[in-house]
Amino acid sequence: MSAVPAQVLKVGEWSVDPALGEISSGGRVTKLDPLTMRLLLYFAANSGRVVALQELLDAVWPNVVVTPQSVYNTVAQLRRTLGDLAEAPTYIENIPRKGYRLIAKVDNRPVERRASVATPAQTPSMPPATANTPVAVGDGLRFRRIAPRTLGVIAAIALLSALAIVLELARAGFFRSRSASESTAAHAIAVMPFKDLSEAKDREYLAEGLAEEIGSVLSRLPTLRVIGRASAFASRADSVPDIASKLHVDHVLEGSVQSSAHGLRITAALIRTDGGQYVWSKTYDRATDDYFSVEDEIARDIAGALTNTGLPLNRSASACGQNGEAYNLLLQGRYLGRHNTRVERERSIDLYQQAVALEPNCARGWAWLSTAYGVQAANGWVEPDSGYQQARDAAERAMRLDPLEADAHAALAYVEEYRDWNWPGAQAELKRALALNAGDVRVLNMNGHIAVDLGQLDSAIASYRRAVAADPLSPGALGGLAGALWGRGNSSEAEAVYRQAAMLSSARYHTWIGLILLDRGDKSGALAEIEQETDPAQRLMGLGIVQNALGDRAASDQAIAELVEKFQIRPTEIAEVYARRGDPDAAFQWLERAFTRRDAGLLWLKINVSLRPLRADPRYNALLRRMGLPPD
Repeated sequence: MSAVPAQVLKVGEWSVDPALGEISSGGRVTKLDPLTMRLLLYFAANSGRVVALQELLDAVWPNVVVTPQSVYNTVAQLRRTLGDLAEAPTYIENIPRKGYRLIAKVDNRPVERRASVATPAQTPSMPPATANTPVAVGDGLRFRRIAPRTLGVIAAIALLSALAIVLELARAGFFRSRSASESTAAHAIAVMPFKDLSEAKDREYLAEGLAEEIGSVLSRLPTLRVIGRASAFASRADSVPDIASKLHVDHVLEGSVQSSAHGLRITAALIRTDGGQYVWSKTYDRATDDYFSVEDEIARDIAGALTNTGLPLNRSASACGQNGEAYNLLLQGRYLGRHNTRVERERSIDLYQQAVALEPNCARGWAWLSTAYGVQAANGWVEPDSGYQQARDAAERAMRLDPLEADAHAALAYVEEYRDWNWPGAQAELKRALALNAGDVRVLNMNGHIAVDLGQLDSAIASYRRAVAADPLSPGALGGLAGALWGRGNSSEAEAVYRQAAMLSSARYHTWIGLILLDRGDKSGALAEIEQETDPAQRLMGLGIVQNALGDRAASDQAIAELVEKFQIRPTEIAEVYARRGDPDAAFQWLERAFTRRDAGLLWLKINVSLRPLRADPRYNALLRRMGLPPD
């Protein structure tokens, strides 16, 4: 290929050609998307200087409302492309709580550029460059009036910058690499929690439940991308333009629930996010026990409004909704269960049990009951053997009632993973669940979780990224992704994702952030983070580790004593403290208890950073083999 002279930026070993939108090194050529190129050029213009997060947001995402997560993700993508390691950077250095600094050498002297055959797509009509466009001069970038011969290159940069804004607005969530089905979706919608307009304000469970079920039905349409529940519900107080910017949707569904002369009045409205216009709205008067049919009717109406077709959206043959009282109990049970405290989980199980007693052929009810039993057992709130057995019985009953109920396959997968350690069996059930509902964020998270169990971190990260793309404000998806990244050694990106999860989950995940800081040598920062943790067991675990690192053995001993006294049901976390303190015998004693109890914390044994000091001990691989996991 012939070459023509051109001004090409050199960053480290890479030649950066903004006009072609590519970088090259040693004969390898890599295309950059416009946003990543824009970020790289800004770093190059400020080489050697710490660039704060807000400065990057203002410069690279001008006039676009995005979160800091967009910076974290784009920097991480740029690092991967450059072959940079966050832990030992040669290009982009992370300065904790301050920003980023380009440390690679930047050379602006003219070098040869790869020739490019012009096509109509490559030679658009270019706007004139402004007099203050940044150009390369000497050893850096500064502003000067542009010579005519360079207008073509600079105009191309300007065009790329404009395209970057469009690209960012078009992205459907964080870390997104769209699947074929997502890329063909004609519309994206956020189904917001309906408002409870009842006088007693005691129908929030119903208002939220109806919205969630409508979203679930709509998610089965291949031409419609439905944003995940956690993200939609977390945005309930936002304006429509803010929702559009944050969740990258073109429509929002809002609604309300209140009492009427007929029993129940439900209103729903479909709104375009680009201008706030109402596309469609309707009021539904129903008897108080007729919830199930109205969900399907609203979903069909929405599908018709968006696709101009009255698509049938019949659910599986599950015999749910025939008994309105039973369905009402199911929605109440799920509403309480989402709080995931011991007391409220018990109350939700009681409601599920009442529901399936009234409607014993409702497969979904048995599936939800199975999941609740499994969560009880995993948290140590009941004896694991009995709790998991109840979960298995309920899941298998749901499967017999309706083999096409996705929640039943997910519930059985939970038991196969957490109790049986039957990794192929769990993966097979999740595969069936995804075949029935490809957009189920919970199943995507479970796929990621099992991949982490097996040490298949690339697969885990890919699955978690899909979950985050579908539900970008889901703390569970973000936390899972961060854990997988941390296990693979990407601690900087893991910290950034953990911080996003912490903001969305009432200050959970601070212990993990603290341990990442501790491993970097920031002991005081680690302590400050861990003290913010709201999970009491994780807080005590973190304090036991960091106080020992600070040299305060007495404070570490006190934290361990309290952890053992209050949380023996979480033995893996106790083992983590002893492993970090250099006491392998005590650590393995607690890991043995974890094995006996089927402690959920033991599932990530292969990637647990705190247990890495034990890997050279033969007892470590022996434990992996007993769990049916491949040894290191």
